[in-house]
Amino acid sequence: HASVKSEVLTQLQMHKGKLIAIDAIGLFEGDLAYLCDVTVAITAPEEQRIARLMARDGITESYARSRIAAQPTDAEFAARCDYTLDNNSTKEDFQIKCLAFLKDIPKALLSIWQR
Repeated sequence: HASVKSEVLTQLQMHKGKLIAIDAIGLFEGDLAYLCDVTVAITAPEEQRIARLMARDGITESYARSRIAAQPTDAEFAARCDYTLDNNSTKEDFQIKCLAFLKDIPKALLSIWQR
C-alpha cells in the first residue's frame, strides 16, 4: 500500500487544482480515502467478477474465487463509500451509467464544499 500511496500523492501534487479520480486497490486500507471528497464503490455480481478476472488475467476459476474471497465484500466496501455504481451489465451500459454519474459530480462536490 505504501508505494501506491506514494504514487497517488505524487500525482496529486502534479495535478493540483484539477478534478482527479483515484482508482486504487486498498483505498481505505492504504489510508488514501481521506484525500477524497467523494468515494465510489463499483460493485458487480460475484460470478461476473470471477468471469471478468479469469478473462483479464488468464487465471483459473479457483484462483479467481480465492482472490475475490480475500477482498472485502461489495456490501462492506459500499458501506464505506459515498456512492455505489453497480457494474452488472455490459461494458457499454456501465460506461453510460458512469457518464451519467460523472455529470452529477459537480453538484455533489458543491454541496460537500458548502458545508
